[in-house]
Amino acid sequence: MKNAQISIILVLFLTVILTGSCKKVLPSPKVKTQTGVGSGGGGGGGGGGGSTYGNVDFWNDNPAVGLITVYVSSSSGSITSNVTPSSCGTSGCANFSLPAGTYSYSASATTGETWSGNVNFSSGGCLLFNLY
Repeated sequence: MKNAQISIILVLFLTVILTGSCKKVLPSPKVKTQTGVGSGGGGGGGGGGGSTYGNVDFWNDNPAVGLITVYVSSSSGSITSNVTPSSCGTSGCANFSLPAGTYSYSASATTGETWSGNVNFSSGGCLLFNLY
């Protein structure tokens, strides 16, 4: 009888320990602030001027982050692929072309991470902006 009671207590103890350790604790969202500056020049021949627009591509190569939606000015774009771009206009990046100037941006991932800061669109420039 004593062995049966000890066995029942042991089973209950292990059940409490094992089920208590199965709870998944979700990390709190990380907020990151970054500032980026693009480079590149625009020029025109014959008295013409260069582009007054600049390009910024937001990217992230971490597959654990998930889909990221980026907002700049009144525009939005999505990072749909985990790529490292080599030039502006890369598919899977959030691509923006706006008049030269500094804009605030915000971004959020389906996993809860958020980013915000400022980004500079240089006239005729291309900035590859990593949300890490």
